[in-house]
Amino acid sequence: MALLRSAVRSRYAPIFYKILFYKYCHMKKSSIFIRFLQIALLITSLILIERFCHQKTGGFQISKIESDHPFNPEWATPIPSDEDREHILNLLDQRYTFFSYGGQAYVFLSEDGKTVLKLFKQHHLRVPSWIKSLPLPKTFKRIRNKWVHRKEDKFYLFFNSCKIAFDDFRDHTGLIYLHLNNTDYLNQQITLVDKLGIEHKIDLDHTDFALQHRAKLPKKHFRSLKKKNDYESAKRSLDSLIDMIVERSQKGIADRDPNIRRNCGFVGEKAVEIDLGSYTRSETLKIPFICKADIYQKSLQLKRMISKNYPELYPYLDQRLTEILYHTDFPTH
Repeated sequence: MALLRSAVRSRYAPIFYKILFYKYCHMKKSSIFIRFLQIALLITSLILIERFCHQKTGGFQISKIESDHPFNPEWATPIPSDEDREHILNLLDQRYTFFSYGGQAYVFLSEDGKTVLKLFKQHHLRVPSWIKSLPLPKTFKRIRNKWVHRKEDKFYLFFNSCKIAFDDFRDHTGLIYLHLNNTDYLNQQITLVDKLGIEHKIDLDHTDFALQHRAKLPKKHFRSLKKKNDYESAKRSLDSLIDMIVERSQKGIADRDPNIRRNCGFVGEKAVEIDLGSYTRSETLKIPFICKADIYQKSLQLKRMISKNYPELYPYLDQRLTEILYHTDFPTH
C-alpha cells in the first residue's frame, strides 16, 4: 500500500494513471464483449432449440390449423349428396398420421395409405387481430398495413386457387373433397397422429382441409415402370401427363408453380397435380397460340425429366408434343 501511495505522489504519477486508465478501459471492453457473447449464445441456443423442435414435430400444432375466418360464399362448395357424404366420411373414419409438410399445408396419410388429408397452415395465411389493432407511429403503421395487405392477398389467392382446382380441374388434382368454410353437416371428428406419435382430435366442420387421392411422384413412377420394363404403361402415363397439361392451358388455368417433378404425381396411370395453391384464371391462355406457347414452356421440364429417368420414352414424347403444337388446331373461345 505504501508503495502504491509513493507511486501516485511521484513524478511517474501520470504514467501510473495512464496504466490504471488503460486497465479500466480494457476491463470494461472485456465486460461488454463477454455480455455480447452471452446474449449471442442465448439467441443461438433459442434458435437451435426451435429448429430442433420443428424438426421433431414438423412444426405441427393444433393452433396452427384452427380456422377463424368468416364465411366466404366465393369459397363455398356444394353440400355433398348423401352417397358422396357417406363416401367422404368413410374415408375420414380412420386415423391419419403425419406424413409431410409444405409451405401451405400439413399432410397426413390415411391408415390404408390411399388418401391424404391436407390441413392448411392458418398461421401462414391469417393476420392476428392484435397486429391490426396495435397502435404505431405513422411510418411503422404504413409498413404494418402493407404487410397485412400482402398477407390477406396471399390468403385470398391460395383459397381461390383451391376453389379453381375443385370447380374446374378436380379430375386432374385428385381432389375428393374440399372444405374452406365452417359447416354443420359433416358432424364428425377425426383422429390425427402427429410426428411424435401423439393423438389429436379435430372437428372437421370447423377445419379447412382438402382430401386427395395419394399420388406417386413422377420420377419414382417412371423409374418403377422402367424397372418392370412396362413400356406400354409408361406411354399411357405419359399421355395422361401431357393431356393434363394441355387441358389445364385450354381451360385458361395458369399455374404459378409448374414444377412437374415436385407438384405432380400419378394415381395408377392417371396424372394429377397435387399442389392446389398456385392456380389463377387467365383468359389470355384461351387464345390458341398463347395456349400452345404455355404448353411448350411446360413441356421443357417434362422433356428433361423423361430424358433422364426414361430415355426410351423420349422419342414418343417428342412425337406427341410435335403433333399437339404444330399439327393440332385449338378451339377459339
